[in-house]
Parts: sequence; C-alpha cells; structure tokens
Amino acid sequence: MTNLISYLLNFLIISSIITGTVFAKNIKNIKNLIDDENDQEIDKRENDQKYPVILLRPDEQHRVFQLNVQVGSPPQNLTLRLDIGSGDVWLPAEENFSICSPSTTSSAAAPTTSDSSKDETRVLSIDASESIDHSSATSVLYADNVCASLGVYDMEDSNSGSYYNVGESLSVGKTTNGSTESFKVLPSFIYLSGHYAEDNFSFPMVLNAHLTDIKGENFVFIDVNNSIVSTGGLGVGISTIGSNFIDLFIEQGIVDSNSYSLVLNGKDAIYGELIIGAVRNTDFTDSFIEFDFVPMIIEGLDYNSYGLAASYSNEMPIIAISGFGVSSSATNRTVEFSNNYNDELYSGSYPKPIVLDSRSYYNYIPYSTLIDMAVELNAYYAEALDRWVLDCNVGDLGTIDFHFGNYTINIPISEFLTPAYGNNTDTQLQFDNGDNACILSFLPDYYHGFSMFGSTFLRGVVLAVDNENKKIALGRLNPYRIVYAPQHPNAVFNDTDASEIAAIDYQNGLSTVAMGNGSIPFATRNDIANYSDITFTYNTKTVGATEANYSAVTAFISEGEIFVA
Repeated sequence: MTNLISYLLNFLIISSIITGTVFAKNIKNIKNLIDDENDQEIDKRENDQKYPVILLRPDEQHRVFQLNVQVGSPPQNLTLRLDIGSGDVWLPAEENFSICSPSTTSSAAAPTTSDSSKDETRVLSIDASESIDHSSATSVLYADNVCASLGVYDMEDSNSGSYYNVGESLSVGKTTNGSTESFKVLPSFIYLSGHYAEDNFSFPMVLNAHLTDIKGENFVFIDVNNSIVSTGGLGVGISTIGSNFIDLFIEQGIVDSNSYSLVLNGKDAIYGELIIGAVRNTDFTDSFIEFDFVPMIIEGLDYNSYGLAASYSNEMPIIAISGFGVSSSATNRTVEFSNNYNDELYSGSYPKPIVLDSRSYYNYIPYSTLIDMAVELNAYYAEALDRWVLDCNVGDLGTIDFHFGNYTINIPISEFLTPAYGNNTDTQLQFDNGDNACILSFLPDYYHGFSMFGSTFLRGVVLAVDNENKKIALGRLNPYRIVYAPQHPNAVFNDTDASEIAAIDYQNGLSTVAMGNGSIPFATRNDIANYSDITFTYNTKTVGATEANYSAVTAFISEGEIFVA
C-alpha cells in the first residue's frame, strides 16, 4: 500500500512539472496518507512486541546462553546463564568464589577469555594425558579448576541485600542465622549449596520495541557458597518456593501466565530470544507438537537432602522421543535407526524419556543409537579427546532427524559440530587426508544415567513451555526467518539493537499469541502411543556406569592429525 501511494505521489509531482500546475493540496493529502500508514505500521509493530523479550547472548564458544543483570544497591554486574531445568535464580557468593581477574568482575558483560565457559562444559581441546573419571558424571562435564569470570555477588556491598526465611517470608539480615538453607542438584549435575536471600534486581528486556528493564524489588534468590560451577543461573522452570523469574512479569501485569518460548536462532546467531508469556508462529516451520511433562521417579537417593520435594515429580522439562535417524540432502535418502536401544545400563525400545537442559552443551543418547549415528556420519571415537570426531564437511550433507511419533524435526548436521583442536593449541585437528576435524556433540547417556538434549539441540528448535499446565511444544526453527546482525561486538545490547530486532520481528510477519489457556497456541497434540503411561526413572546408582567398548570405531591422534584405527 505504501509503495502504491509513493508511486502516485511521484506521478503527481512529475505531472505538475509537465503541466506547470502544482497540486499542492493533493500532494499534502497523499503525504498525510503515507504518514498515517507509517503510524499504523509502527502501532502494529509495537502491538506485536507487547510481550517482553529477553535478549540472550551466547558465550564465546556458542555453547550456552547468558543474560547480564544488575543486583543490589549500588548495582553489581553479573552474568547469569539460562537454565530451563531450574526454577530458581542463583548467584555465586563473593566470599566463596575466586575471581578470575579484576577486569572480569568490573564488567561482567564482557568476558574476554576462553575460560569464561570452562565452568559449564569441558573445552574441546583436551590434553591427551588428561584422564576422565566416569565414576562421577560431573567430571565429564566440568573442569576441575574454575573461577568466577562472569561476576560474583557481595551482600556486604549491597545496602538492600538480606538473607531470607522462606517459610516465614521474612528478611533476617546480613547473617545466615534464621535463613533457609538450600541444596539442589540440577539436571546437568550442577549442585548448589547456599542460603535463600533477597535483593533488588534489574533484568534487561525489550518491550514495545524499546529496550527497558524489569525491576524486582526484594527478589528472592539463592546466595550460593558452594558449587562445581561459578556462573549463576537464570531459572525459568517451576520453582520449589512457588515463585520464579517469570512471576515478576505476572506480578507487574505484563503477562498473564508463567510460560515462555525460547528461540536461540541457530548455531551462528549472536543472540537468542526468551519470549515471556507468548509464542510466535513465524519462529517455527511445519508443525508445532505439544507434550505433557513426563513424570520423574527418583531411586537410590535421599531426595529430601537434595532439595527435591518428593521421589515423584512432574515439574521437569522432560518429553519422550520415539527414535532417531539421518537424511541426505543430495539424495533425499533417509535412514531410521533401530527402534531398540542399549545404553549399557538398560535395554529397551523407543519411545524413551529425555530431559531438556540449556546448561549442557552435549546431547546424551543411548550408546547403541550413538553407534548407529557414528556409522552413518562416518564418525570415530578419539580416546585422547573422549569425544567422537568426524570430517567437518559432513555438516553440509544432511540432517540429524529426531522423531516424535509421526512428526520429525530435521536439524542440519552442522548444528552439532564444533572444530576439534589439539592439545592446548589453537591448531585445528585434521584427518590424514587434510580435511578438518570436528567434534560431534553427542555422547553416550551412561555418563549421566539418563538421556538429555542440550543447547545444540535447543538451537535448532523453537521451544514453548507452559509451567502452569506443565506442557511443552517443539517445532523446527524456521530457516528462512530474518535474524538481526548487530554491527558492534559488545556483549551488551543497546536501544538501537532492540529497535532493529523489533523491526525484523515485524518484517518476519509474526503473529504473537499469549499462552496459558491449558494448551499452547499453534500446537498440535503429539501422537506417540501411550504417551501418558511413560515415566522417567532416574537411579543415581547408574551414573557413570562402565563405559562401552569402542574398539571397532576408534581413531588416534598424532602430531595434529587423526588416524582411523
């Protein structure tokens, strides 16, 4: 419409020159029409942006997603990592966590070293001499020597901070006497020990096409004094104390339900979007499939001591997958892996429960399924790395397929590959034919004792979660949607970024619909047979089971080259 009006305006101007007549009044009227239409477009754009969007930055290695926040009075800068498996916000306490360097704590928004992500997942460059103890699942995921490179919280420096008694809803001052203790184990085996506290928070967000923030006065969080990781968490799941980060938006009348959708925009995007209380239909393509949370049964654990309410829970983001496969882009050939699995702990057949976790980089699947995948992708197990390696060029050849009943999500193989480096060097490993080597972001689930999808899977999908009704929806990320590429390298978004992202979202032709009516907008119920009978049984005694024999598919590394055994 605007283009037509512009054309008419130009036509009238040209006509006025030819005829010597000035249609000033007509030109003015047409300009008014253009202005009115532009105003309407802006109004519609802002209406589409009425649901708050949290802009998340990936860490330097594009493994996990983070948000810079301010806490306390005067404000302290910290970076929190998105955690869909937890309902709590937690901060590393200054008195118990070492600081990596003065620069990293003065501005948590701009980590400058590759060590900034070591407390989440092992770097892909691992000493060949380094032994990995599978008797503890945490040793697989986390480096031993960590420091707080993304900020620490100092209650003594905050005039508004106080420890907190959850049962009595009472601030108890600057000492832990009378406060509620907390000990938790998160899905990715991050354990947290500390005390509940409260302070003033400021969380940045985009609302009505503008960058602003939401403030939480006396916001309750966990002041953590002991953990195997040192970067705090932004939990968006169901909280054990009945209130979480999303409740801030409900209390302030911005959204109506404790729900969100997550769009991480793929492997190479420099930002992801956490949309509070709503889902957008142009973020995904094909179908959008809905699941109930799969209930979890915990065995072999004194669960009360781990901060869990009971040995039975349906408050975790757990769904069921009915199989895996791969597809070739060149031949359109599709291979579906065996419907049976053997994960060296149990054997069975799909569907199988699988945990979704945004703080894990890797995906943990049954050993036999991993072997099927390795055979099709021509991947080899490199003992020196304790990882699976393959030719990076394979990433462009097709997709890894995730089956959920009759619905399949196809994600490019490249989304699951990361360059493999030698022993503490910046030189990428190569195969003996000169092709670059990449690491496959899949590992056997006996490392954990259960199957789990991490951030490499979540980057390739759109995820919607309704915490109130305990429902999840998944769809394939729309590869044709437009993604904003800021022109600056800063880790902090500015108002220009927010405006540009809002304009791009509008350009994508989005339709944003509120969640919370008992079903997720745009979603279709999954057709997995007997889905309601599926439960997730977690037995802590199975963690770190004896690893499988990889001798048939191994490779060795020598002087920067990978040789197939």
